[in-house]
Amino acid sequence: MAGYLPLPIELVERFKVWQVEYDRHEPWAPEKFDWRRHARVADGLARDLKQCVAPRIYVEHRELVELLSDGTTRSWLPMLGLPERE
Repeated sequence: MAGYLPLPIELVERFKVWQVEYDRHEPWAPEKFDWRRHARVADGLARDLKQCVAPRIYVEHRELVELLSDGTTRSWLPMLGLPERE
């Protein structure tokens, strides 16, 4: 990603730390991993990424939920005839 987008090195490093945290979790013991915290960090990373690339590049906040330049989101689920997710 960093090789293709003009991203601040600090943001790239935060993505790396986030990914390493996931890579090092014990897949045989998913209850030990703090999934909610990991998702909150991902939310912040997505918002910061969108600020760096907005509005040129589509950034998904969650599956089929677009993160807009102003920090709000747009779900594509209803437009595709799919139910909203929590």
